Amino acid sequence: MDHADHVRLLRDGVTRGGTWADLGAGTGAFTLALAELVGPGGDVIAGDRDRGALRELERALRPNTAVVRTLGADFTKPINLHSLDGVVMANSLKFVTPLQARAALLA
Repeated sequence: MDHADHVRLLRDGVTRGGTWADLGAGTGAFTLALAELVGPGGDVIAGDRDRGALRELERALRPNTAVVRTLGADFTKPINLHSLDGVVMANSLKFVTPLQARAALLA
């Protein structure tokens, strides 16, 4: 899959100008798609426990997209993300039990 595929997968569910989180962001394939879709007026929080992957994501950020903040965190533990318009957890839920995922999102 390439960037256009990631954008297509998310397009119908993402609104411009919102605040989104990509948990388990890795090197940011879906983070970059979210940033494009949310646009310059929005925010994206990219969370992953692999800080090296987050540094790689930071180097790949593109101009004229949402503000992207990286967060070194393990989403199986509570994370204070405040109010969000949506969450993407592509390819990451296989690493946690449903109870862990629910607890992290409700914290």
